[in-house]
Amino acid sequence: MAGTDLISIAVYPFPSELLFRDGESDLARPVFGNFRIDRHYHRLQRSMIGFPDVRSCVVIRWRGGRVPVGVPIADKVISSLQRGWVMAGGTYIGVYDRIVDGGDGEDGEHEMLILVTNPACVEALRREGIARDRQRAFIGPETNAPGAFPR
Repeated sequence: MAGTDLISIAVYPFPSELLFRDGESDLARPVFGNFRIDRHYHRLQRSMIGFPDVRSCVVIRWRGGRVPVGVPIADKVISSLQRGWVMAGGTYIGVYDRIVDGGDGEDGEHEMLILVTNPACVEALRREGIARDRQRAFIGPETNAPGAFPR
């Protein structure tokens, strides 16, 4: 199995905060302001009838094999992808859709949208977001400090 070289990871707020702007729910309306990500989000959302409403969105970009083994999501580490599910060992993290598929080679570049539906992971992402916001407020909005997340 090829190694995973994480290029970027972006965590987005709870989707309902983006979807229900102005008190409206309109699936045709942009959510992320990026057509590619919006399209993949809406595709996943349509397939998630019956899934928990509590979720966060994570977009990861990496170089390596098709499975982002070792990439941290909340307090879990991705170990496999199974039938549209993202797994950390025996723990379900959420569902995914590929935005960019760079093939099976070790130098392939990939991008994936993950809807995190595991309540413990959603809560961990929320806590991480609060900690990042506090760090940005202290250091400033743009930083190259270790551990800084790209915007």
